[in-house]
Order: sequence, then structure tokens, then C-alpha cells
Amino acid sequence: MTVGERRKRLTKGQKEYMAKLRDPRWQKHKNEVLARDAYTCTWCRAGLDDGRNLQVHHGFYSRDFENPWEYPKASLYTLCERCHEQAEVVKRQVYEALGQLHPKYQHHFFNDLLGAHEELKSGGSFDELAVPWAIEAKT
Repeated sequence: MTVGERRKRLTKGQKEYMAKLRDPRWQKHKNEVLARDAYTCTWCRAGLDDGRNLQVHHGFYSRDFENPWEYPKASLYTLCERCHEQAEVVKRQVYEALGQLHPKYQHHFFNDLLGAHEELKSGGSFDELAVPWAIEAKT
């Protein structure tokens, strides 16, 4: 086995989190999110019929929630494995960009995010980021 083929060792915290993902409470919560989203990636629209591995993405993590099943369903999204990886990259980039702003300016960007969220909730839209693996929505 080459170095590239070896898996990274999980930390104690990662092992504990993986165990929580096997918990029946998470399985129930996750399945409710998948059903809500019609077992379809909410980004590229791929579904189980397309052979995609569907996962539930946490839009944020907080120390206020000790367990994954405690998160509100509104913050959980069905994504295929590829889109999930991309969403994690974007989330990390947003967090890092915000962290490079002086805290006295961060509230301006927070207010802009709240405005964008309200626009989307009221039926508005923004240009979607195309992903190369996206498929046409099934009709």
C-alpha cells in the first residue's frame, strides 16, 4: 500500500462524530431531510436513479448543538457527494474570508447575508453556480 492509498487516521473527535452518524436519531432526521428533498441533490438535481451517493449537508456547525440530529432541518440540505465536497469548500472559503475582516466590519456582511436570505425566502433568485457534473432536471 502506498502512502497515497493509506487513509488518514481519524481523531478521537472524528470517531465520536462518526458514531453519532450511526445513531438511530440521526438516521431518522437524515431520512426526513432526504424525503423532504425528494431524494435529489438540491444543487445539481441528481438523484438516486443517477447512481449518486446522496448525503445530508449541515449548512453550519455550532457548539450549541451537541448532536447532528439537533440541527434544524432548515439548515440541512440533500447534496450528492460531489456537490457536498464543493459546498464544504465554499463554506470554508466564506468562513476564512469573514475571519480576515476586522470584527467591527463583519456586521455589514452579516446584514447583507440576511438580506440575501430574505430575498430567497420571498421567491427571489440569484444566478446558480454551475457544476460540471450537473444533469438536466428530470421532467
